[in-house]
Amino acid sequence: MTRTTITALVRGKTVELPVDQVIYFKADCKYTAAVHQGGELILDETLKSLEADLSGRFLRIHRSTLVPLDRLVSISRDKNGSEYLLTLAGAPKPLPISRRKISQVRQAIAKRRSAA
Repeated sequence: MTRTTITALVRGKTVELPVDQVIYFKADCKYTAAVHQGGELILDETLKSLEADLSGRFLRIHRSTLVPLDRLVSISRDKNGSEYLLTLAGAPKPLPISRRKISQVRQAIAKRRSAA
């Protein structure tokens, strides 16, 4: 069964966020944040478990970042040319891509463009 929502506990209440509203997931220390248009939702799930549950729809671009394939826009370099950055539809700023993941990101963008 395809997962359609992300669930989190906020001030004692269960909050559900549709997966298609997630701009990206960002891991930081002991928590994972689901970044969406309305802000961030802090989750109890690990990035690894989210990646497994959402495989085929999301792509790991960095050890701490998971992005939806349908939001990929383009790859660029930072001002110094030392870091690759990914532009996502709806994201406020480009996200860093690890050097190990750059070829996977390029392939995903090419596949998305050829499907359009």
